[in-house]
Amino acid sequence: MAGPLDQGGRMSEKSFSSGLSFRPEMAGQRIPRRFLRGGLFSVIKGLALSAVLMAAWTIATWNRHSLLFPSVGLSLKAIQELWNTGDLQGYLVVSLRRYALGLLLGTSLGFVAGAALGSSRILERFFLPNFQMFRQVPLVGWIPLLIIWFGMGDLSRIVLIAMGAFFPILVNTHAGLGQVPQSYLEVGDAFGLSRWQKIRRIALPAALPWIRSGTILSLTFGWTIIVASELLTQANGGLSDILDIGRERFRMELVNAGILILGLLGFLFNLAATRIWSIGPLRRLSQNIHTPSKRGTT
Repeated sequence: MAGPLDQGGRMSEKSFSSGLSFRPEMAGQRIPRRFLRGGLFSVIKGLALSAVLMAAWTIATWNRHSLLFPSVGLSLKAIQELWNTGDLQGYLVVSLRRYALGLLLGTSLGFVAGAALGSSRILERFFLPNFQMFRQVPLVGWIPLLIIWFGMGDLSRIVLIAMGAFFPILVNTHAGLGQVPQSYLEVGDAFGLSRWQKIRRIALPAALPWIRSGTILSLTFGWTIIVASELLTQANGGLSDILDIGRERFRMELVNAGILILGLLGFLFNLAATRIWSIGPLRRLSQNIHTPSKRGTT
């Protein structure tokens, strides 16, 4: 009967695949309904505070007309007016396009940089202190330089959003690769894997929980900086126009409408990213590499 070692005395590729890859029976498992119910219940609990605040807002402005503190009804009516006129749809398209481009650019570069720093001690010693230094600069502090370098157009806004998404994924990817147990890499050595194979097949899957957190944080930071990036100029065509117009015309219901729209979209983006990372092969892979096999012993 053939053993796990090949003719060169190393463990065979077949043995490696059967030992580290997730098992076929796991790939066919369906997600338990209790998991989906638990996720929905968590969302409902998370919205409880918002519901309480909305109720308090409604009570505080009931039968009261204030320019500084408009009621919930006036704020929702402002959103409806923006939708009926088609302005809201135009603002959404412009802002989401900038956000998508900046997020794609920032997360891609951040992941590559974090993976490089986490897999190379030389790169880590030379570049990590510099990244840490630049990370301490508030993003709005880069606005004057970005205007000078890239002008007042969309490019400067996209770069600022990319910078907001860059550092969270970089830091978390680097930290995740640094937390991979040495025993995992020693198993790769026993199987005769090259350095690149160990990174691709062992280190990166083991670091998925940290990469997951980094992507969600990048998504959140990129969205929170979108208003600052759009306020680089007076006329930008994005969602921050709602805030700017409300400020100029002293229509606080427009300002409230813009805040509600930005908050709701940010919540939905974060919820979607969390759900994507919590189901499917990404969840199974990230759990399987840390979970001991349930095969019985003889």
